[in-house]
Amino acid sequence: MFLPNEKLSSGRGVVIYVRNGMSATPVLFKDNLFEESMFVEIRVKDRTFLIGCVYRSDAGSSVNNSALCSLFRKVASFSCSDFIIVGDFNYRSINWELGYVTGEDGKNSQKCFDTINDLFLAQHVRDPTRYRIGEQANVLDLVLTSNEDSISEVLQAPPLGKSDHMVLRFKIPVNLIKDEVVEVRNYFHVDYDKFRGFLNGVDWDTELLDKDGLHSHGSFDETYLEVWNSLFQSVRNTCPEILRDLCGLLRIKQKNKCWKQYIKVKRKGHDCASVKWNTFIRVRNDTVNLIKSSKSIFENKIANEVKVNEKSFWRYVNSQLNTRSGIPTLRNFEGKLVVDNQDKAESFNSFFSNVFCKENQGRVNSSLGEPIQCSES
Repeated sequence: MFLPNEKLSSGRGVVIYVRNGMSATPVLFKDNLFEESMFVEIRVKDRTFLIGCVYRSDAGSSVNNSALCSLFRKVASFSCSDFIIVGDFNYRSINWELGYVTGEDGKNSQKCFDTINDLFLAQHVRDPTRYRIGEQANVLDLVLTSNEDSISEVLQAPPLGKSDHMVLRFKIPVNLIKDEVVEVRNYFHVDYDKFRGFLNGVDWDTELLDKDGLHSHGSFDETYLEVWNSLFQSVRNTCPEILRDLCGLLRIKQKNKCWKQYIKVKRKGHDCASVKWNTFIRVRNDTVNLIKSSKSIFENKIANEVKVNEKSFWRYVNSQLNTRSGIPTLRNFEGKLVVDNQDKAESFNSFFSNVFCKENQGRVNSSLGEPIQCSES
């Protein structure tokens, strides 16, 4: 999970999730003044991609809008094979299908529209991404790429939860370099009594008869691993039960079906659009309530098993934290407060290099009780 700089984040916030095992590095642009943006460089087999997520408030100032245009130019000059920028830009005045700008926010929209054209960026979203009864549907969420062939066709999915923005999906045709996955054994769900019983049932006197130390160790190790692997259980899946519950999956599919029916009649201008919308709202609310209920059951299950599976409990608690505690503010030798991470590292380096001990390399102590001579540098 990658979050933007807290100093620039003052609104609803953006976040980029990257699957475990993928090579991803956060990218910070120098002198970037735009609020709510995050960029990550993803390394693939033969090239690198720069993925960005942006949120521009509809009530944003012209200064912030200019900062967004400046950010686009910084991204375009970044050394990478292709870059992709997604997010909620809230440019209601831009008609992407016909390619012109009109409306109250025409000045800010025109400046961003011109910047996108000057950088030869491709905008892949054509259908409206925000629907609300009684309001005009708009293309507010965009997918911008440096190369029109970088991604597949953008597909639209129903909104998450009670949001009025649609979910945009697309694929990047690349071969990813995945880091080596290290297997972690689950020691909480092994029958140790049965494990000891297997080992005690082996006639070791006969098994190790006429074998030297090396072969005896190999024979024991082979038997030990065979017994262990037969009782070994993989790490338990801690996903909410809704992901494995058939009723929950059917409810989600029904929600997606209702949304597609609403979009179909909406685009054709049928009078039954409001009926389809109410049906979608009812199914959506039922799905949200089912997910909340499943999450509550899952959390109660973890809490009840905390004495036998403490790691799962704390792993879930840490996954729900919105912030991560780091090194607090320090005070250096001059009495000044140190806030920046780089300055903190230099302060620690200065402190430890000033108080470390120099051992006498010319003579080894004859007794454990003799102290080591130390000197300050």
